[in-house]
Amino acid sequence: TPCYVDSEGYVRMLNRGLGNTWTPVCNTREHCKGKSDHYWVIGVHENPQQL
Repeated sequence: TPCYVDSEGYVRMLNRGLGNTWTPVCNTREHCKGKSDHYWVIGVHENPQQL
């Protein structure tokens, strides 16, 4: 399933069951400790749900 990370830090996944909408699955900013912290997503597992 296609995924992307937007400039706000949300990982979104294409949900074909909801009319091909992009559904947020994770907010990476919630897991950052400081303003300069960032995540670089290199993979997504759908089952189990892991980034």
